[in-house]
Amino acid sequence: MRTLLATSVLVLFFSSNLLGQNISELEKKRGFRDFTLGQDFSMYKDRVWMTIADEEQNKNKKVKEYSLKDEIKVKDLDFMVTLKFYQDKLIEVSVYRLTKNINEFSSIKQSLFSLYGAVDNSHLDPNKPSDLRECNEVFLWNSESVGLELVHCTKEEPFLVEFTIWDIKANLKILKDEF
Repeated sequence: MRTLLATSVLVLFFSSNLLGQNISELEKKRGFRDFTLGQDFSMYKDRVWMTIADEEQNKNKKVKEYSLKDEIKVKDLDFMVTLKFYQDKLIEVSVYRLTKNINEFSSIKQSLFSLYGAVDNSHLDPNKPSDLRECNEVFLWNSESVGLELVHCTKEEPFLVEFTIWDIKANLKILKDEF
């Protein structure tokens, strides 16, 4: 009886881990909610805006960044969204908020771990981008053409909680076009 119980517990443990570790879901979804990488700007033009400073900054750039007019709810919390477009195609979705409550980050982290599998915290990686050097926790998932990054930065309160989904192939094309 104990052996059967122990075997059942092990099977349940490994099955739940395998179900959670499905990076192919990231590739299949290619975005977040109704923001799908590769979609045309026309799908979002009525939902986004750009500040005067953003307009000036974006004037001579190939990648255009817009803010969503309305906040969205994630786990009953309000988050802001920015969308980046290259050649009028969506290449990046950033969902973020400032908060003083670390549990908000932990809850989102657990959700992403259950969807795409647990990954190591990359905050000590010396090769991480300079804009992430102030971040306490950095988690990265990569499928064949989609990247996902979750960060928690506590330089000062309130701190940043952000997850970003980007099109790896589009970003490589941008780099090639710039050189």
